[in-house]
Amino acid sequence: MNRSEVYCCLLFYGYAQADEQEIEMLSDLLKIPKHQLESLKDAPLRTPQHPIPPTDPFIYRLYEMVVLYGVALKDLAREIFGDGIMSAIDVKIDLKKVVEDNNERMLLVING
Repeated sequence: MNRSEVYCCLLFYGYAQADEQEIEMLSDLLKIPKHQLESLKDAPLRTPQHPIPPTDPFIYRLYEMVVLYGVALKDLAREIFGDGIMSAIDVKIDLKKVVEDNNERMLLVING
């Protein structure tokens, strides 16, 4: 099973849904009995746990990016892909640390 760290975090926040194979793998990896992880198979609840606009600085920066860049990204995506919508259900998100000009930066990849 090839899942990202972001997906694993989503499971424990209740924003994703694990299958039986994932429950078994997590049980083995974390040394937690399977029955204690059964709630990870529940349907995800995807309501925000923070106010809008967000007050947490990190989440606010993500929100700010969507507010400022959203329209340009939408129009550019329409030029490249035509009409349609990016998937937020079948999305893969990855977060990595990169070094650029001797500065640590965050690389956020959204594959939807």
